[in-house]
Amino acid sequence: FYHSNVKTKEAISAWLKKYAIGDNGDFEVYKNMVDIFINSVFVYDDGTIVITYNWPDSGEHKINISDIKGVLSPAPKFKP
Repeated sequence: FYHSNVKTKEAISAWLKKYAIGDNGDFEVYKNMVDIFINSVFVYDDGTIVITYNWPDSGEHKINISDIKGVLSPAPKFKP
């Protein structure tokens, strides 16, 4: 689906649902979601993180690492 040119509302919904019910400990689920929605992430020495997305007119999102410290701990444990 991801590489298909045909993207109906139903096809997109079904495709996303497969990840919604996926195994939260499965690294591939997280990797696929990042590949789909995120174009790039830049981390700067001052703690600024800039995220750009894979859709038109999304611009970029700037955050500081100090703003997300609580979200990052504890890190998810992935199955080997």
